[in-house]
Amino acid sequence: MVSNDAVASLFIASNMRAQHICSAGLPYFSLGYVFFTLNIVIIGFFQGTERPRQATLFMLLRGCIFLVPLYLLLPRIAGVHGLWHSVPASEFLTLLCMLAYEVMTRMRKERARA
Repeated sequence: MVSNDAVASLFIASNMRAQHICSAGLPYFSLGYVFFTLNIVIIGFFQGTERPRQATLFMLLRGCIFLVPLYLLLPRIAGVHGLWHSVPASEFLTLLCMLAYEVMTRMRKERARA
């Protein structure tokens, strides 16, 4: 297994203070990779099935609409840890929105059939 210090040193020299901050925050930031992967796959599905509005909306949610306010809000609540949690939180909220959208779409289709 690769240590946090080794990963952080790929981007920041190990003698810099920022490397310690990066190394400490990496586990928090890494929580978002699962949600990131799911989001990209689902957004790609929307693009591939010719639903560009949905794909664009969800890309904006994860990259701007959720992320910017979370970058501003979470550090005030949780300090530096809040900053590291901003990206995973944005990805998670986007995933919840996509799942809610899919559930509502299926419910509408079932009502239309009935």
